[in-house]
Amino acid sequence: MKNEENNTVFYFFNQADETIYANFTGEIGWNELENFYKEIVRFYPHVAVLRILQDEQRATFPETEQVIGNSRELIKILTDQYPRVKLAVVQNRPVETAYSFLFFDQFQGMNVDYRIFSSEENAVAWLCE
Repeated sequence: MKNEENNTVFYFFNQADETIYANFTGEIGWNELENFYKEIVRFYPHVAVLRILQDEQRATFPETEQVIGNSRELIKILTDQYPRVKLAVVQNRPVETAYSFLFFDQFQGMNVDYRIFSSEENAVAWLCE
């Protein structure tokens, strides 16, 4: 999925570990996240446990306040479709990591397990537990 020349969410489904691997690059806003989650629902409707690894190390989020403030609405796109969602974010910058914690704090009481990692290897290990 590509929205502008340098702003992309590229993803694929790995059948071996039943995980969606997503690489975010450039400026990622509300529309990119919403479209990404809607595409997952459209193309992967029969997954019992939805596992997503979001590598956000090369992305920026200029609409941080809007995304954090509406994160329950955004993640509801997934939780309405899947009985369990596991979401791992790979992040390597302090400010973006803090934003990820604020984003995830909104999910309490929802059927979402989430963690933030500094390496893809640790994220994959947790997703596949």
